[in-house]
Amino acid sequence: MNMHMKPTSIEKAEFVTITPDAARELLEYNSNNRAISRITLDRYIRDLNNGEWSVTGEAIKFSKSGRLLDGQHRLMACVKTGKSFRTLVVTGLDDTAMDNMDSGKKRDAGDTLKVNGYQNSHLLAAVIGQILDLRDRSFRNRARSKSEITNFVATYDQVQKSTKKVCHFNGPIPRPLAGAIHFIATEFLDEGPAVDRFIETLHTGYPLLGRGDPALLLRERVNSDQKKNGGKNPLRRDDVRIATIHSWNLYRRSKTLKKFIIPDEAEIDGLTPDHWRNEAR
Repeated sequence: MNMHMKPTSIEKAEFVTITPDAARELLEYNSNNRAISRITLDRYIRDLNNGEWSVTGEAIKFSKSGRLLDGQHRLMACVKTGKSFRTLVVTGLDDTAMDNMDSGKKRDAGDTLKVNGYQNSHLLAAVIGQILDLRDRSFRNRARSKSEITNFVATYDQVQKSTKKVCHFNGPIPRPLAGAIHFIATEFLDEGPAVDRFIETLHTGYPLLGRGDPALLLRERVNSDQKKNGGKNPLRRDDVRIATIHSWNLYRRSKTLKKFIIPDEAEIDGLTPDHWRNEAR
């Protein structure tokens, strides 16, 4: 296919390299497609910028009339990054084919890790997602691409150990967040024994630092709020993350408290951008 011409009505499939100029032209045939997902677009942009794009066989699809049926996010990412990418392009499909696209269950990062032999694969993917959110100072649980997840687990063996550590965790905070804190404290801060005790207290409620143990007070605060709210946690996800970071910062300094107050913001003490330099991005 000449990617500088209108897509053909002939049924055809071939692998091509799409340049930003070609992507811009192909987007002119994008009509009545679904709304743009900023999360999906950002994920493709990161993959292209980080050199993590891979040819998976997922196609850019056009109908017999030349209408773009599938691939608008990939083409937009190509235009926005100015980077070419190689992909399968299929033409000549019925215009009604879009009605049945994306109807199957898509393979997520956890599925990909499982296929590659990793244990606790879905929790592992979630832990890595939390770690990357902490790295990027993102408090909106940014969607992560499979490449970001698989590259991270290939770079850091410790993340599998931290995931296993929280596999049966039954504390007041989400397991992925507990695993992320455990990983950062162990891998970057050389605080393995301390964070083991921190996670243990969150799990069991036994205060290893005494009654004012910040891990215990965090546990009691979340549990109390849930009890008052009929078993549901009234704290926002951001508040739980901030509270956990604040509690860990206090715990690693062996600082006890009389009352646990959640600050407006918190970052992990001792964690700097230099800690991420060995990461394959």
